[in-house]
Amino acid sequence: MQSKIIFSENQTARQNKIVYLIYIGILVIVFTSVYYFKNNKFDISSLLIFIIPLVIMLLVVGAKFSVTVTERTITFRYFPFIPSERIIDLNEVNTISVKVYDPISDFGGYGIRKSGNKMLYSMSGNTAIVIEKKNGKIIYLGTLKAKEFEEIKNEILAKNGF
Repeated sequence: MQSKIIFSENQTARQNKIVYLIYIGILVIVFTSVYYFKNNKFDISSLLIFIIPLVIMLLVVGAKFSVTVTERTITFRYFPFIPSERIIDLNEVNTISVKVYDPISDFGGYGIRKSGNKMLYSMSGNTAIVIEKKNGKIIYLGTLKAKEFEEIKNEILAKNGF
């Protein structure tokens, strides 16, 4: 039996302004490679300089981070880096909270990051759903809907005996 979805959020890389700066940098590299190709100065290293940034750009453009909270589980996925869903059973959780954090100083940036016993999964912003598991691991799930999550958090806590 499937549980009722209480909270859901989907984020894409296109929402993040920093991504546009990365696009510009990659496009400069791509256009430079095309220039070298047209002037017969194209070799294997030029090909790699062309292909690698293009692949990175395609990965970033296609990136999608999703979080779904039901009455029994918290599910998240960071496609294409985590292709299948990760499921956290609420029976494994000590506490759930919303926290403002600094992604650069706390974790060294956005994306999938580890710092000690903490894991960060974040696309943008500086607010996260913080899940402290009974085994001591702490998971930060970046959210742009902190207020909406705060409103339903008590419902989750009450239904799972927190």
